[in-house]
Amino acid sequence: MKRSWLILTIGVFVVGAGVAAWRALGGVNEGEAVAQDAIARVERGDLSVQVHEVGQIQPLKKVNIKSKVAGQVAQLLVTEGQFVKKNQVLLALDPTDFKRRLAEVLADSDNVAAELTRLEAGSLPEECEEAQAQWTQAKARAILARAEKERADRAYQESSLALGEYEASKTRALEAEAQVRVAQARWHRLKRGSRREDILAARARLRKAEVAVAAARDQLAYTVLRAPIDGTVIHRGIEVGEMVTPGVAETGDRKPLLTVADLRQLVVESDINQVQIGKLTLAQAVRVSVDALPDDVFSGHISSIAPASVPGREADVQLYKVKTLIQSGPVAHLKPGMSADVDILVGEHPTVLRVPIEAVTQSAGHKGEVTRLEKIRGDRYRKARQPVTLGVSTEQFIEIRAGVNEGDSLLIDPEAVKGRINKF
Repeated sequence: MKRSWLILTIGVFVVGAGVAAWRALGGVNEGEAVAQDAIARVERGDLSVQVHEVGQIQPLKKVNIKSKVAGQVAQLLVTEGQFVKKNQVLLALDPTDFKRRLAEVLADSDNVAAELTRLEAGSLPEECEEAQAQWTQAKARAILARAEKERADRAYQESSLALGEYEASKTRALEAEAQVRVAQARWHRLKRGSRREDILAARARLRKAEVAVAAARDQLAYTVLRAPIDGTVIHRGIEVGEMVTPGVAETGDRKPLLTVADLRQLVVESDINQVQIGKLTLAQAVRVSVDALPDDVFSGHISSIAPASVPGREADVQLYKVKTLIQSGPVAHLKPGMSADVDILVGEHPTVLRVPIEAVTQSAGHKGEVTRLEKIRGDRYRKARQPVTLGVSTEQFIEIRAGVNEGDSLLIDPEAVKGRINKF
């Protein structure tokens, strides 16, 4: 009896140890409880890959009005919100100083032109006769001056003439001789006629004078500022009586003088990161939504992609300026400066294996992992990590190209989103 009981006890112990070992080796696994909302099925479906970004509405054409000259605003002919046509006068500066300068250079130009005309015409007979007469008169005055000097010499030697009068007589004699040489040179020049180099020099002076006249006319014209395009005045930063600075678009308080924009064509300016920019091409369709107009839908296309990047706010982030031209929708309700969301369709992928993006932990490249669930009974499942090859993704779903089959159950892990390196 005792022997039978001992055998039974040993048998129970052996069976229990075997069951425990079997369970430890995976023969039996009761699994873990998993809530139904934490389970995702691998299914086939379509993926529409989009680039989503926030931008700001701006006019396609916008011009800050600059002044090429300094001056005081005399007239201001437009107000904010006013539509203007190209070349319409917007404001005028006081032209007084510029008119005065133009008059001066015109007079200089006329004088040079008259001199050139005289040189090109050559010497007239009467001019030669007049020069000869002046030469003769100069010689006669020189003879008288020399005679006077000779008398002064004798008187000074006899001490009957003061030194000052003696020196004055010598000076008059020298001046008379100089006048003879001047008159003689003029007679020879007129007799010979105008020299070619004199005419060329006069022509050069005339060209220089004409350039000065053209510049003065331009400066006067610059006192009137006109609209460079058809558009609406969206900003006015100047008033009558204020001074403007040449060559800049801003007043002293760094506000534009005037800004004219064509509000008939608007764009959304967005900064796209370097990961997404490779997906975009010109003319790609874009859907635009505006927070200020939640019930309206706008559509457009990419009209411009910046050829070079600019640094973003975060380190090692490069951004590219992309412009979306808005083509349809109630564009008249849009205003520059409004924020807008742009959704750019970059690819359609029909009937691919997809799962919620929260069910995948991504690593570098197109690699990742999922947690497969094998149902045991009820709400209890056996878990197993499974490497997968990933494809394209959206904000909600990601394509799985290898590693799981359609209908497989996967565990959704909200924290897995934090492990994503990028979107494919």
